[in-house]
Order: sequence, then C-alpha cells, then structure tokens
Amino acid sequence: MNAINTVLIKVLAREFYREHAVLFLVTFGLAFGFMSKVEHLAIAEFFISQPLLTLIPVALWAVYTARIITFNTHILRQDENGFLYNLVFITHFPRLAALAVTSIIQLLPALLYGIVLTAIAAQHHQPLVVLVLLVSMPMLIAAATLGLNYKLHHPNRQHRVSGLQRYLNRTFVKPQPLYFIGWLVRQRALLLFWSKIISCLLLFAVLKLYTTDDYDLRLLGLGTLFAFGLSIELAGELHRFNNLHFALLRQLPLSQLNRITNFLVTWLILILPETGLLITRFPASFGILGYLSVYSFALSIPFLFYNLFYMKDRAQEDIMKIVYGLGIGWFILILFNIPLAILAITNIIAGIVLWKRYWYTFEYLAHNTKKTEA
Repeated sequence: MNAINTVLIKVLAREFYREHAVLFLVTFGLAFGFMSKVEHLAIAEFFISQPLLTLIPVALWAVYTARIITFNTHILRQDENGFLYNLVFITHFPRLAALAVTSIIQLLPALLYGIVLTAIAAQHHQPLVVLVLLVSMPMLIAAATLGLNYKLHHPNRQHRVSGLQRYLNRTFVKPQPLYFIGWLVRQRALLLFWSKIISCLLLFAVLKLYTTDDYDLRLLGLGTLFAFGLSIELAGELHRFNNLHFALLRQLPLSQLNRITNFLVTWLILILPETGLLITRFPASFGILGYLSVYSFALSIPFLFYNLFYMKDRAQEDIMKIVYGLGIGWFILILFNIPLAILAITNIIAGIVLWKRYWYTFEYLAHNTKKTEA
C-alpha cells in the first residue's frame, strides 16, 4: 500500500499544490502581509461565535473540496494517468484508505484551519460549534475520497441535454458571445461554480477589510489579482472552445476588432457577480479613477491569459510556469505600489500584440488535441 500511496500523492496531491501555487502564495500574502495576529484572532472568534456563522468557513471548505474533485477528474482523464483506473481491482477498504490519505493531503490547508477553529471554540466553551467542525471535516474528507472513487469506477459518464435546454435551443437564437457560456454551463458547471464562489468571497472579504481599517489600493489590487487570476482555467476553456469545439469561428468573416469585442462581451457576462461586488462595495475614498483602474486591471488579466494560449500549444505544466511568473511579477509590482492602471494598460497592449502576432499561426498539436477531445 505504501507504493500506491506514493503514486497517488505524486500524481494527484503534489500536482494539485503545484498547479495552485499562485493561489496559495497570494492567499498567504494577503493573510500575513496585511493582517495582524489580532485580526486573525478576531475573524476566528467571529466564525465560532455562533454555529450558523461557523457554516461560512465550512462552505468555503466545501467549495475547496469541489475544486479538488474537479482537479482529480481532470488528472484522471489525461492519457498518461490512465493506469490509475487499475485501482478499481484493489479490494474496497485498502483502495478507499489510499484515496483518503491523498484527499487528506489535498485538504490539509482547510483541515489545519479547522483544527485551529476547533481549539478556539473549545476555549470559548462553544460545544455546538465544536460539533459542527468535528462533523464537517470528516465529511469533507469523505466527499473528496468518494468523489475520486466514483470517477475511478465511472470514467465516461454520459451527458444528456435536458428538455428545458432543448426548448431554449429551438426557441431562441443565441448571439455569438453566449455560445461559450452555454457550453460552459453544460460541460464545466462545477468549474464555473467554484471559480465564481471563490473569487466573489475573496473580493467580499477584501472589500470588507476597508470598513475596519485604512488600507491603500494595493490590498484591493492583490485581491483582484487573486480573484481574477483564477480565470486562467476559464480563459483556457474559452480558448479551447473557440479553436477546437467551435473551430469554424476562425473561418468566419469577422474583423479582429469584432473578435476582441465578442471576447470582452463574453467576459463581462462571466464576471457579472464580481462586477456587482465592486460597484456596490468599492471604497468611496478612491473615487471613480480608482474604480476604473481596479476594474481595467481585473479585465486585463484574463485577456492576457487568453492571448498567451495563442503563442504555442503548450502542455499544462508549461502554461502554469508562465502563469506563476506573471502572478509573482504582478504581486511584487503591486507591493511596490506600481499603479494598477499602468499594469492594466501593459497587459492589454501585450494581449493585443500576442493576438495579432500569433492568432493566424496557432494550431493544436495532434496529441494534445486528442487529449482535449477525450
């Protein structure tokens, strides 16, 4: 069993943390770069003050668990990891034990914070909160474990079009910017759900901090970087949809300006929840120019990501190296108080240059196309 645990940890757990390194780095920077020990303790005491409030971090952990399940499913679908399906031939209990060890390692950040909250709740004599935490953490482990076990037993689940969807398809003519959104809701609903939940919760938390103390625009810049940095996967899905699933799009007589406009309309629809948060909770002290700089920086991140995919058909690990570099670079520049408007203009110019330079020459490699179609 040690050999099985080692393989699962290397293929699933290690790859999970490597792919989400920027996410954890920015979270660490936000948590320990702008918040003191007193603020951390105040937030923890708020969470454990009532059982209902304890459900806030539990809900976040549930979204985190859903992300783990999505990631594991993606890894299993890759051709080089097909050997993992042989785990179904191992007896039930040893297989679940090995999958549980991997799930615990992937859930470690949530579990550690859960243990901290449990200890604080016990100190404040909150037995119901302790019960909620002690029940929720094993449930998260069980959900990640059983989700992975289910995917091993059902590698090719059939997708069916609902009656409502068939009615909408017959009745309404969709404009081109909605093609991808409709496909995303049908095929990548979990990815869309978790990315929207995480980005909105992060923006809400960062904007809430501005009501408790005086912070400059760098905090919101880092929050925006983290929230919209999650769009790397959505940008990748949009790129694959436009160039693989809807390859005819490249042959349509549309100008480059029209294509860029369609991209922006699609993305503006996708980020409506984040836009609502920024409009309703943006600190008034920064004024309209501050809002425009933050929002333009937020839009420039997925725009640059999308056009980076046109440079070359790269493997996932090569793409993430570029993303890590950009994320760390933006992080440092924001800390050094480089204006967000300058970063946004730079990203937009770079995206347009990449689009004009590589859009006509891009093509998928044969082996990567097969993987994507699978």
